[in-house]
Amino acid sequence: MQDRKKVQNNLLVGIAGQAVAVLLGIILPRLVLGQYGSEVNGLLSSVTNIYAYIAIVEAGVAAASCQALYKPLSEKDYSRANAVIAACHRQYRRIGSVYIALVVLFSVVYPLLIATEVPFVSVVLIILFNGIGNAVNFFFHGKYLILLRADGKQYVRAGLDMASLMARQVGKIVLIQAGCDVVVVQVASMLVSIGQMLWLTRYAKKHYAWVDVQAKPDYSSLVQSKHVLAHEVNYLITSNLDTVLLTFFTNLKTVSVYSLYTLLYGMITRVLQAVRDALEFKIAYEYHRSKEAFLKLFEAYEVCYITFATALISIVSYFILPFMAQYTAGITDVNYLDSALPPLFALVFLFAAGRYPSDALIHISGHFRETKKSAVAETIINLVVSIVLVNFWGISGALLGTIASSLFRTVYLIQYVNRELIGRGTGKTYLCWGVNLALLVGAGGLGRLMTPALDSYVRIFLFCVPYSIATFILFFGVMTLVMPETMKNALGLLKSIRRRG
Repeated sequence: MQDRKKVQNNLLVGIAGQAVAVLLGIILPRLVLGQYGSEVNGLLSSVTNIYAYIAIVEAGVAAASCQALYKPLSEKDYSRANAVIAACHRQYRRIGSVYIALVVLFSVVYPLLIATEVPFVSVVLIILFNGIGNAVNFFFHGKYLILLRADGKQYVRAGLDMASLMARQVGKIVLIQAGCDVVVVQVASMLVSIGQMLWLTRYAKKHYAWVDVQAKPDYSSLVQSKHVLAHEVNYLITSNLDTVLLTFFTNLKTVSVYSLYTLLYGMITRVLQAVRDALEFKIAYEYHRSKEAFLKLFEAYEVCYITFATALISIVSYFILPFMAQYTAGITDVNYLDSALPPLFALVFLFAAGRYPSDALIHISGHFRETKKSAVAETIINLVVSIVLVNFWGISGALLGTIASSLFRTVYLIQYVNRELIGRGTGKTYLCWGVNLALLVGAGGLGRLMTPALDSYVRIFLFCVPYSIATFILFFGVMTLVMPETMKNALGLLKSIRRRG
């Protein structure tokens, strides 16, 4: 299949899947709040985030395997690819055994450490059923997910994820509406994960008949995994530390507040993830094929990605409090409306999303060892600042710690990628960031001047459509004036993707 066709499929299926995820992701927490209360909602969010830490046993195998597969797949060297896949397969079997042991330990220890009115046995079972679903990935189809990603077929995974998510979330909605216990809801989710594993395994064996997991493994291809570990640990801390700290330093109701803001801002991450997954393999292949074509592609991608991300963050920041007021109407066990939170969440998600192009190039090039010290530094900054400030300002303190560490890493990645990997100055990247930050602040100021009564879902939606269109026109229009050549190249790239044949 041509690269262009893969990009098209990745975009279409990826965006559709993320749209479904956003819709169902908004519906479910509201039902959980109404049926079980803020404490259970906070517990589920806390368990999910702690499982993200346990997944560190993967120790960078996924990223290292994917990076090792880009070159042989681009050259159709299946013998070399099989050596990588075989090594990945064996590593995942070992990881799965360790993961299951940690799941059992977590399910016993965690309920003893938190203050909650949820019954002890219920907490144990919720943790266990969540963990079993995750363990399936390590034992059975982790290697296939990596192969699909490296081969540019994220649309297959996205389609499967969409179907599985619909089955999982709809099942949860039906069970919650029927008044079932929260443990039963988690069992249904686990069963869907098992079904997803069976389908993906069948697909991979049919469409990748050349794969031989019994081939002689090339463990040297995964040597980067020990360097990836620092990056993986850093990502997990910056993504999940706030929830863990709030769990132990505040209470589960505060975690529930944090989780709802993360859910709504997370919609941005889902949309951007679809774009990343659609184009990452193309960028990786060009990196190995042609430096000239790669530089043109990367520059256009970087500018458009940062601009698109900032525009989305601007839109969500404007509508989040009116939406939250409607979403949590009738929930009185904790206050969900805090005008100080949207600007802080906006910065957290802006730095996380905006630095992705630079971070992706680190992964594609395999420069994990050279940049791991900066990842460790970001982790230390996040831990120290967050632990200190969360005791004074709760959610705001945790967010400030994340902002401080993420700002440091973003600047570092811009410097390293531009000078060491691309061989150019940092002026274009900083110009792109500066223009978008100015537009973000300016759009927020203009938005406050026109504040209609957004006191219903209908009014929010009717105003959101024209506001969003105007925002995208503003951001991309200004960027076209500031960087016309880059935007011209981006338009050419978009046209090439749309062409069929």
